[in-house]
Amino acid sequence: MDFLTFPLLFSFLLAFAYVIIISGRRNSRLPPGPFPLPVIGNLLCLGDKPHHSLATLSKRYGPLMSLKLGSKTTVVVSSPGIAKEFFQKHDRFFSSRSIPDSVRAVNHNKYSIVFLPAEDQWRKLRKICKEYIFSVQRLDAGELLRRKKALFTAGIDTTASKLEWAMTELIRNPEKLETARSEVNKLMKNKNGIVQESDISQLPYLQAVIKETLRLHPPVTFLVPHQAVCDTDFHGYMVPKNAQVLCNLWAMGRDPKIWSCPETFFPERFLEVKIDYKGQDFEFIPFGSGRRMCPGLNLAHRMLHIILGSLILKFDLEV
Repeated sequence: MDFLTFPLLFSFLLAFAYVIIISGRRNSRLPPGPFPLPVIGNLLCLGDKPHHSLATLSKRYGPLMSLKLGSKTTVVVSSPGIAKEFFQKHDRFFSSRSIPDSVRAVNHNKYSIVFLPAEDQWRKLRKICKEYIFSVQRLDAGELLRRKKALFTAGIDTTASKLEWAMTELIRNPEKLETARSEVNKLMKNKNGIVQESDISQLPYLQAVIKETLRLHPPVTFLVPHQAVCDTDFHGYMVPKNAQVLCNLWAMGRDPKIWSCPETFFPERFLEVKIDYKGQDFEFIPFGSGRRMCPGLNLAHRMLHIILGSLILKFDLEV
């Protein structure tokens, strides 16, 4: 084989493989999406901010679209309606996890409640978390201990990050900060110390600030990827077995069809409409929904309000 023959043959094989991929996609029942390149698929579509890139693509291909990330078939959900069908009607068909090679390499998938399949071992761990670690009764019993160890949750990256975003948005919007401070000061005027768990229900504006922060800056831009356990008819399309499913929380939280002025920090929207993040209002699911919902939601809810309320009470926040 001479010097010129090999490159020509290689180019022909690449072109042939690409035609096969395109033809297979056209004849499949996958949701719509951009055509994949040979080998790398649609990886170049992700850019340096995948949640931004996929939100832009969803405007072209719709709120349910498919991509090839390398050899991995990926379905992206970007609307509350489809998320509701995914988490409620088809939850058991997508209850498995797509496990990254980095997790599999250290066997983390064999012991972690996040990555275990929804089988007996996972159910036992979930029950332990629900009844013995994050139950309301356990959290109530541990209130004094958590107050003595105030930095416990602040040391957790996700919670600390949300507190940083909440303070950032309040500093950017001093009138919102003043409203929150007035509410906290009024409640705590005849009390000593910091905001306590029993005070949260009496601070509706502070709750709205936390919700608005989670809408604009969810704990993760995508929920932990789910994986189809079998070929599944979903929303008129076929999602193949082992396809991973990504739920774009960032796009859902900024959807102008759902939220008026979606880029604006406006906590008052949550005072006007009763929307919660406990997994039933699918336009707002920062902690997920269904059987794979974050088991630490109750703890995160309490600590976010206690820490932010206490910071507003005790410190002047300004640039």
